Formats: sequence, structure tokens, C-alpha cells
Amino acid sequence: MAEKSKLSPVMQQYVDFKAENPSALLMFRLGDFYEAFFDDAKTISESLNLVLTHRGTDADGEDVPMCGIPWHASENYFGRLVKLGFCVALVEQMETPAQAKQNGHKFIERKITRVLTPGTLTDDNLLVAKNSNFLIALYPDSDSVFEIMGCDISTGELFIGKTDSVIDDMTRINPAEIIYPESYAENQTIKILRNTYKTTPVYEKLYVRSDISSIIKNVFGNDILLDEPYSVINILAGYLFNTQRGTNITFRSPYLFKSGKQLVIDSSTWKSLEIDAPINENGKCLLDVLDKTKTSFGARKLRSYLRTLSGDINVIKTRQNHIAYLLSNKQSVSVIGNILSNIPDVSRALSRLLSSRGTPRDMRNVMEFLSVLPNVRDLYTLLDSDLSKSFIAIDSHDDITTELKSALADELPTFFRDGNIIKSGFNSDLDNLRALSNGGIDTVANLQSKYISPNSAHASWSSI
Repeated sequence: MAEKSKLSPVMQQYVDFKAENPSALLMFRLGDFYEAFFDDAKTISESLNLVLTHRGTDADGEDVPMCGIPWHASENYFGRLVKLGFCVALVEQMETPAQAKQNGHKFIERKITRVLTPGTLTDDNLLVAKNSNFLIALYPDSDSVFEIMGCDISTGELFIGKTDSVIDDMTRINPAEIIYPESYAENQTIKILRNTYKTTPVYEKLYVRSDISSIIKNVFGNDILLDEPYSVINILAGYLFNTQRGTNITFRSPYLFKSGKQLVIDSSTWKSLEIDAPINENGKCLLDVLDKTKTSFGARKLRSYLRTLSGDINVIKTRQNHIAYLLSNKQSVSVIGNILSNIPDVSRALSRLLSSRGTPRDMRNVMEFLSVLPNVRDLYTLLDSDLSKSFIAIDSHDDITTELKSALADELPTFFRDGNIIKSGFNSDLDNLRALSNGGIDTVANLQSKYISPNSAHASWSSI
């Protein structure tokens, strides 16, 4: 990379940001494009089959490689890079050229707003609807025991605990990404995991610092306060803080990993039994046979049950009783299935909206979910007495449903920036602004009619 002193102010910005995230491909916003330079440009060009061009020269007079991605289609390109196993750091413009000049800046202020990694995805087009997308943090507690903390930021699921069978557990969880302390890179278990999964070393010195408590509170909230101190919390909190760059992530209360009695199955047996993945490429597994779910989050729950097979006889008998009741009431099963099939993936939609990464269609999904909730609640009449108690307690939030139905347009755009999200007539102030924006000619004509002299019947535009 070129010497810093020989670079233009903009290229110097790029080099400085790249130094902050050396392991990520840095995408630098320049107007209507995201640009990458130097080795990152070569990597992106080769990976996505894009044209490699150049911008300026380095200290040796050599052309600086450059590869660009259109801003309006960037999500697709970023998704392809992440699916290939890369991390992508996004550098956004924080002001316009005019604002930069007004503020006395020599160049436009920019900052890294997000680092995309396989374990921190939230967009539907980058996720598999029926699969969780777990980011797992590991911290060696001893030679054979690891602290473990996992999250799926697309749904808000969060767990923590300890394990003495990391390889077996990772086989069942099949995480999208595993992070671990860089100082333990030569740990034998970590080395095995690196050969199978996408793994990322975390430099502890970046996160184990005086403000780690505030970082933990920022990322996890107060619910993460536990009786036993876990070093793995620092690793995961710091990683999420660095990759999400202050974006609000909403997690549900954490649960204890491998709590209760569970059936112990080693990784080799798990694979050979083909529980949730076939051995042959076009084969079928047990999950394929069992999965008759009507919702994507139901499919994820079923996979979760298989991943943590209960060894508690009471839990097993309770589930059997639920199933036996439904099998003896097949008409009820049909009604339940029809209602559930109308429920969108609200957990992921809500997570995106709460993190300010949602779309108008996520709002539509929330509205449709709330609309069908009264029907879901009424399913208690078709269930056994134990399950019906949970359904009777469902709050349908009728006031929120009514407001969303009144506010959202019938046809919603893909992005908030496209506008036309709120129905005409819902808010008079918004209607007036729209009239000024879309009906400028009519507004001027009305002003002409208002101010034209009564004695000038044939006044022209020049009259005003």
C-alpha cells in the first residue's frame, strides 16, 4: 500500500479506515458508488467478476487499483461477498460536499457505519428463512472446558454457558461464524474449528478495556447481568460493538446453554444419523421428513428441538401428549395450519426495524402478523388444556394494528428512501407537504388566481 504521506486526502482517509479493519474488505462511499482500492479492489474484482480500473498513483508512480459497486445495488454485491466468506466494512459519507465546505472541512467527513460478517447478517436476501444464523463466541476456561455465548441478531436469540464438547456442539449448531480470542489461535480445538467453519480471531486488547462495562450494557442491556462472571461476554460484546458501530441490537433475555437433561450425541454419530443434514448432496435428512411447519420461525424452532434433543422424560411425555391430542383431532390441525400459514417472519422483521435497518415491507409484515393474532389466540379452543393456557394469554395489540392499517399504503416501496409509505389522508401535515412537493404547478396557479387583479382578466404569468 502507498506511503501515507504521498496520498491525497481522500485516499489517506481510505488507508486510515483500512488500518482499523485490516481483515475486512473496505467499501468506501464516493458519491453514487462504493469504491475499493489496492488489494481489496483486486479481491473484489476477481470474486465478483467486476472491472478492475485505477485511481491516481502510489508513491512509486504505479496506478492504484480501484473497483466500484453502484450504491443503489450494493446490497446484492455485499451479500455475495459475505456468502463467499469475506467481511465487508462500509464507510459512509456523513455530510454532503456543500456541508463539508460550510463546516470548513478539507474533505468530506466519513466513518465506518457497519462491518458485515457471516454471523451478523439481518437482511432476508442474505439469510435462509428456515435456518438460524448464529454467531458463536468461545473462550477457553481450561484445557477441556470452554465458555460459550451465542446470538442470532436477526431474531434476538441469545444464550450463554459452558461446554466440554465444543466440536460436538458446533456440529449441531452449525454456526455462521465463530469468534475466539486471538491469543488462543493455537488451541487445538480452535485449530480444528478453523478447518470446518468461518472463524474470526478477536484481538482482546481492543475490547478488554476500562469502558467494556458500558459496551456490554450498550449491546446486551441489563438482562445480561449474571451470577457467574463470563469472559466470553467481553469477546462477543466487543465484536458486536465493533461490527454494528452503535446500531441498536435488541436481544431477548439470555437462556442457559444446554440447560436441563439432554441426549448426548457425538459429532460423528450426529452426522451419520442425518438428523438435520444429509450425507449425500441430493439426499434427505430426518428434518426434511419431519418439517411440516407453516412458518419460517416454526421451522427454526423445530430445528432447535432436534439440535437439543431432550433427555428429560417429563418433557418428552408432555410433547407426546400434545402431539397425541392433535393427531386425534385432525380437523383442528387443518384449521391451525391454515391460520399459521398466514403469519410472516415477524421476528426478523422486528429485529431489522428495531436496529433501524428495516424496510416498509417489514412494517407490512408486522401489521399482517398483528392482524392474524386474534385468530391465533382463538386457537386455544382447538388445543389441549395445557397449551390453551398460553394461547388465551396472547395480547392481540388491537390499537397498534388499527393504526398500522390506517397509516400504511396499500402498495409499499422496497426502501424508506423511495417514499409513499403513508396513506393520503392519514396525516394532514404530510398531505400538505406532498401537495407542495408534487403539485408545484397547481400551487403556483392557485397563487396566481389569488393575487391576480380583478381588473386584469387576461393577466399573464408575469403579473405575479
